[in-house]
Amino acid sequence: MTPSPKRYFWLVVYKGKKVTGYISTASNRVVTGVMSSYTERSLPFSYSVDGDDIAVTYHVPMDGTVIGKQADLKRMFERFPQMCEYIDSKDFSLKAFKKNPLILLEKLDEIVTSGK
Repeated sequence: MTPSPKRYFWLVVYKGKKVTGYISTASNRVVTGVMSSYTERSLPFSYSVDGDDIAVTYHVPMDGTVIGKQADLKRMFERFPQMCEYIDSKDFSLKAFKKNPLILLEKLDEIVTSGK
């Protein structure tokens, strides 16, 4: 993504000291046959750190089991090595994350604010 003059309106759901979290709406039309389709809706979670030009989407809730979710999360936070370590640690719970995706932003804000 590159900065553009267009404005996108996302709902701010987390405002930390240096990290802001957003949700937006997304829909995907799925064609299941010649004359049938359905629309999936979800609320993607994104974040930006003070000074960022763009927001990074780190979680799109989906039904069912998602294989490789922790690897996906590490890719979305790869510029913060301590976040990757946290996601790999026993302190991180994928079940708790699914209940509250903002826990990763709280941790990121703690890391960015401490300057470690």
